[in-house]
Amino acid sequence: MGYRKFLSFLTSITLVIASFFSVSFADTTEGGPSGSTDIVTSSDAGTSADRGDGTSYPLPEGLTVILPAGFDEVLWIGMDADDTELTRQAGVEPVLQLYENTGTALQCSVPPVGADDGQIIQVAAIIVDAPSEISESAFFSDTYEDVDEEGDVEHFEILKNGVIHIGNVDLYKISSDASIEINNTYGHFKYKIRANNYAFVSESGKLFTINISIITDPSNLGDAVPYTEEDLAYLDELESYIVGGLTFDGKTVSIDLPAFPVSKEGEAVSSETPETPETKPGNTTTKSSGKTFFKSFVGFSFPLWILLAGLVILLIAGAKASKRKEWQEEPLSLSTSKAIQGFAAIGIILHHLSQSLLQASGPFQFLSECGVLFVGIFFFFSGYGLYTSLKTKDDYLKGFLKKRLITILIPFYMCIAVFTVASCICGTKYKPLELLYVLSGWSLINSHMWYIVEIAILYLAFFIFYKLIKNRTAATCAMSLFVLLMMGGSLYLCHGKDMGCQYWFMGEWWYNASILFIVGILVSKYQDALRKIARKAYVVLLPLFAILTGLFGWITSRFLDIYSYWSETPGEDPRYLDKLRCLSVQVPFILCFVLFVLLVMMKIRFGNPVLKFLGSISLELYLIHNLFLTGLADGRMFKVSSPSMYILLTLLMSIGAATIISGTDKYLIGLISGKKKESSELATPRNHAIDLMRIVMAFLVVTIHMPFSGSAGDVFITFGKTAVPFFLVVCGYMLYRDDSKELMSRLLKQTRRILIFFLASNVFYAAATALYDKKMTGKVDMSQYFTKKAIKDFLLYNFSPFSEHLWFFGSLLYALVILLILNKLKVLKPAIFAGPVLIAAYVILSHMGVGESYQLRNAILVGLAYTMTGMLIRRYEKKILSIKNIHIILPVLAIGAGVAAIIELCTYKKGIAVPFVGCEILTIVLVLLCLRFPNFGMGTYAEKLGRTCSLPIYIMHIFTMMVFVMTKNDAFFGKFGAVTVFAVTAVGVALYENIKEAVIQSKD
Repeated sequence: MGYRKFLSFLTSITLVIASFFSVSFADTTEGGPSGSTDIVTSSDAGTSADRGDGTSYPLPEGLTVILPAGFDEVLWIGMDADDTELTRQAGVEPVLQLYENTGTALQCSVPPVGADDGQIIQVAAIIVDAPSEISESAFFSDTYEDVDEEGDVEHFEILKNGVIHIGNVDLYKISSDASIEINNTYGHFKYKIRANNYAFVSESGKLFTINISIITDPSNLGDAVPYTEEDLAYLDELESYIVGGLTFDGKTVSIDLPAFPVSKEGEAVSSETPETPETKPGNTTTKSSGKTFFKSFVGFSFPLWILLAGLVILLIAGAKASKRKEWQEEPLSLSTSKAIQGFAAIGIILHHLSQSLLQASGPFQFLSECGVLFVGIFFFFSGYGLYTSLKTKDDYLKGFLKKRLITILIPFYMCIAVFTVASCICGTKYKPLELLYVLSGWSLINSHMWYIVEIAILYLAFFIFYKLIKNRTAATCAMSLFVLLMMGGSLYLCHGKDMGCQYWFMGEWWYNASILFIVGILVSKYQDALRKIARKAYVVLLPLFAILTGLFGWITSRFLDIYSYWSETPGEDPRYLDKLRCLSVQVPFILCFVLFVLLVMMKIRFGNPVLKFLGSISLELYLIHNLFLTGLADGRMFKVSSPSMYILLTLLMSIGAATIISGTDKYLIGLISGKKKESSELATPRNHAIDLMRIVMAFLVVTIHMPFSGSAGDVFITFGKTAVPFFLVVCGYMLYRDDSKELMSRLLKQTRRILIFFLASNVFYAAATALYDKKMTGKVDMSQYFTKKAIKDFLLYNFSPFSEHLWFFGSLLYALVILLILNKLKVLKPAIFAGPVLIAAYVILSHMGVGESYQLRNAILVGLAYTMTGMLIRRYEKKILSIKNIHIILPVLAIGAGVAAIIELCTYKKGIAVPFVGCEILTIVLVLLCLRFPNFGMGTYAEKLGRTCSLPIYIMHIFTMMVFVMTKNDAFFGKFGAVTVFAVTAVGVALYENIKEAVIQSKD
């Protein structure tokens, strides 16, 4: 072994040992770092699954409830050893028998906020036989309709009710407020109840109810003591704790009922519940109060006819009508068809919104039964487009499956990935087989994705029949027969054994519009003859089909009410005749509507930039909108109480997400189809993918310091662990050169740059901290930031006393100095192999619990480790990227590492402060993916933002949070404060960069 290799090996070992023993220099008896103004993250408290000192109560039938400290497992509030008031007449055994008869498995209570103000918080778990029919009234009857059995109800109000998803269980939640007066042998009681009930039904036939309520103490005679905002806030916190910890070892019955927000009568309601506590600078947690701008925004109401008018304007804007005896030359051209499909996608979203809002949808309520019409348009144009291409293009079927299937399967699996991640964020835990079903698409995590499955099958059948059968009329007949058989098979399967429609071909939507695919083929096949007939009889046909559409629409509505597709009894009576009756009127309804649209298109050419844009993302728009449709209704994203804002935000957020996903889909489709050739070089002078990832990582950093609430916060923090390592690995990659002199030059330049950032940012935050202290406390005492421990932490571990996130610059600065020394000694190249070893040491020591997390996050174990690893990647880049099938291996590794990180999040019991192995692997894989696909994101605004603004956003986002707190606008954060902070910081930084660029250009 050469002396340089031996020296580099010795250096690596010394670095690990030095980093390990440096932890002993910290005086841990003084607590954590002093004077930090960083934001408290959820990593300080552990994951949402970490129930702290709570007690787990396994109940009958597989339900487990976790209660926090302070609750006792009792069967009656007054049933203590020294309190026989309740049992002195009946005795203990009859009371126990009463609980057994009523199914009460658990009941306990505790005073709210530890105060004795005449209030109690009560938790009860009740398990009884499920009702024969799972309906809204069934849940109401057992809990609320008999609320006045023992007394007079002075006031009773349903605040909100509907389906909410928690973990792997769909629960029906009812929130209510009541005032009740009781007179009995024990006295006169007058009290108030604020209750939240969660209910679900198991396949074993049991109805489970969890009741969490705040009530006035029945021993308090006279008027009820009103509960305070603090009491309600405590109730909300307790509710999140208990419901978030519910586990059920069994299968549940799907609850096919409306999601939030609807009242008992189906009208939208506003729920002004107390806001959740938010973290603030200075390691303090306070509760926001008052009506915030955010709540005012999501609760703002305006007439729904404004949106309806906008929809009409969207359709007719830019439309051009032909003169009296003239016709559109190409009424079904690709551009016009895409515009109509874009409008149909919006129509489908509004259809689902009207079903969610019911009567509250106002003028959009008529769309609740019209979704099938818009789906019919998609089927029609799919069939029409395929046959038209077959007629007009030579060798159209050559490479057909590759060209057509990837255009729908990539969006399909992209949206599956998005929904799966969102589901995990919301707390769903999948078993391995369940996860396989979901990721494969066999079990549809988003029920709207059924269309992709069916259209893919139709594409495959089209290819087979028209490839094997040369006579196109015969092929069309075979294709028609296939569609009819597929419709019959789907009708035969009904809605599945549990009415859940979870798997393929279950539900009437699989077959009620499918025939339009054949209609599209036939219109294309006999286009010329049909056009002649339509022109001759246009004056008659147009009003005829308009009238028939309305007539069949009315008949369909009546049939659906009288017979219904859902009249079956699973396992007993499928009621096929009812389904056929509904189908017999619904198919003519769809057919007449589509033909009416085609007749209108013969005279009017629809199209404008907005419609064309919507048409280009129509598939993604259709697939992704359910994420916002449910997330804004049940509060998993944020609660929107206004129907008009609910509709508007669902549309806007769906369009935004669809735009992003569509861009990614088109890029991937281009790569697979070969339309976008990659550069022959392994890297480009400017790696656009790295620039794009920079802004993503900047956002993840913000989500660490301003976490989302609940499980979402934990998931984002988990993947946020890749952010700083990604920056460091990329830094090392960009710095490394084989030539030692050039490497030394680049190291010196980068060291000077980071030194400037290090000094400037610390000075800036020292001033910002002084301003913050003055504003919040009325005085400035900087001595607290210059204690012996603070200085030690700053020098040893780069822990800035003014803002913790500045450790990054100190860590990188120290690492660069070490790299300069190693390069000067000419041992850097072999020494960079220590990078992965140091990362492993960092992970192992963190999991061993050695020292504090900020002490292990030092310049050697983190700054130097990841920078060296980046250099190692640059050194062997060509060999790595020349591995066979690397373009497949890397995405698979990325998915596997992401899944591993989620598993670690769910199983690790000590919180999320430690680095996860999955995240460490994911960081490296992400860098390699950027190198393999360097042009990903090229030309996008996000790429530009990442190139120029990611580092300033990292520096300034904490200051943005401090400004919000100082100006008392931190209540605007809500559940998604990270988005607000990121957006405000990004806008400010972008403005600064644009101004700076303009000034530089003016000087030139």
